Amino acid sequence: MLHLITGQNGSGKSLRAIQLMYKRHGEGMEVYAFGFRGLRAPFVKHFDDPRKWRDLPSNAVLFIDEAQQIWRTRSGGRPVPPEVLDLETHRHQGIDIYLLTQSPMYLDSHLRPLISSHEHLVSYDKGSARIFRFTECYEDVKSSALRSKAQFEVWKYPTEHYADYDSAEVHTAKAKVPWRNRIAKLCFVLAGLFVVGAIAWFFLGPDTPKKAPAPATSPARSQGFFGGMASTAAPDEKRYATTQDYMQHHTPRVAQMPWSMPAMDNREVSSEPQLYCMSSGEGLDGTCTCLTEQGTRWLIPLVQCRQLARWGPAYNPYKEPRQIAQVTPQQPSTALGGASGPVSAISHNVYYVIAVTPDLALTVPRPFTHLCPLPPCAQLLPPAVGLSLAWPTDAHMARSF
Repeated sequence: MLHLITGQNGSGKSLRAIQLMYKRHGEGMEVYAFGFRGLRAPFVKHFDDPRKWRDLPSNAVLFIDEAQQIWRTRSGGRPVPPEVLDLETHRHQGIDIYLLTQSPMYLDSHLRPLISSHEHLVSYDKGSARIFRFTECYEDVKSSALRSKAQFEVWKYPTEHYADYDSAEVHTAKAKVPWRNRIAKLCFVLAGLFVVGAIAWFFLGPDTPKKAPAPATSPARSQGFFGGMASTAAPDEKRYATTQDYMQHHTPRVAQMPWSMPAMDNREVSSEPQLYCMSSGEGLDGTCTCLTEQGTRWLIPLVQCRQLARWGPAYNPYKEPRQIAQVTPQQPSTALGGASGPVSAISHNVYYVIAVTPDLALTVPRPFTHLCPLPPCAQLLPPAVGLSLAWPTDAHMARSF
């Protein structure tokens, strides 16, 4: 395989190569090197001309430092060197080659697509570097978007290999800490200062803060919490001595009824509760829901809910009677159209009464499903506002309802 190690001077390319030499030697391969100054690894053999890499034995690995001096980028029109062409099949001989250079752009353009692994080193901190690993040769190694796709690790320099070679680049590259790390450190310092300041204020701050003067209470009514309920607080009203006393007066007796708190016992009732229940289905699939006139849901047992939905609410003696306008009834002949008059017109008028006056409809004990003699049916359904109803005169017509 053909491997590539890139990075600026002093980023640790040679040190990384020596570490890999020890690794490959431990795997049982013969290690050869070219271009390393003062290389003193005992098992590494010097190779004179990398262009003759075909002379290497099988199961060998060759490390070439400053590889751009061997296979530099060619100008247009120059033929591809034969040893570069042969690198297309170098794996058939079981030979691995590591190329070290500062940038992939320094190498022959025919060589770059043959690279199967690429490591780019960037100085990170004193004694370490960042390694970006790619599965092929990437030319724009400075691209942040490209680096985000690479495998990344912080590599600590193996100090035990410093004595294995001579390098004028060791510790010469200035470490560049990423801006994200700088921001993280700054936030950590600021958070520490905030915590220390809060602790100091807690222990060293004033024990008894000054009490602010109580604001004057206006005799006018102030808006309450729950849907515009008014409070009749006055300047001489009782004050709560403790927090527990305040909580007891403002805790509802019934959790679902916030107005049941003791503090609202003197509040006047502004509306009469009315329930509208709807049921559907039977058995285990049956459901029943009750709503108040305010549109809020009212929870009652299922049996009572079905009873209200079927028969309507109980008689309320406190409810004021509805004022119904008096209108002149039409003649039976015009409403019924004679003996063969349209019965559907009568049904239409009745349904209209149910839709317009739901309170009236709830008081009717199902006159449309049970036969009732006349005139009791007519007494249960008085005329609606703005309408005049003509009732049938025989029991047969009553069934049509």
